[in-house]
Amino acid sequence: LGDRDFRQLNLQNPPLEFEEAERAFNRMALIVSEAEARQEADLRDKEVLLKEVHHRVKNNLQLIASIMNMQMRRADTTEARQVLSGLQQRVRGLAMLHRTLYTSTDVSTMDSKDLVDTVIADASNQIHDHRMKVVADIASFPLYPDQAVPVSMLVAEALTNALKYSDVERSDEPIHVVLEEH
Repeated sequence: LGDRDFRQLNLQNPPLEFEEAERAFNRMALIVSEAEARQEADLRDKEVLLKEVHHRVKNNLQLIASIMNMQMRRADTTEARQVLSGLQQRVRGLAMLHRTLYTSTDVSTMDSKDLVDTVIADASNQIHDHRMKVVADIASFPLYPDQAVPVSMLVAEALTNALKYSDVERSDEPIHVVLEEH
């Protein structure tokens, strides 16, 4: 029971009706077994292709971020550099998201804690003043890509603003990042 490996049914000297049923059963079992093997192979192929797509998207986003970096160096005004820097950070966040998707074992979801921890580390590295402490309390639950993108963008934007506009000199309070599943 529950054994999915195909083994032929072999009855010993069955009546004619059972012999016909045996042949029909063996054909049906072979067809089902072959169909399941094809389905498993197709699923593996799909996962490989999906990982490749995420890898290529990540590479393209990193290329875009590099082009933005070159443009930042040529920008004449501080305002233009800040705008490009903000855009670059968002593009890098999306690239990080796709990197997480193609390196995870499950290509359809990602762990919320891993994602937010990576976003926090990336945003913290972008701020030059490392005296500000970030405390994270992140619940671990699966996120689909269409959920992960807005979560990562929201966390990156909120954390960047908190790090950018906090008064390190007047407060020794850390920045708290909390994510809960409801």
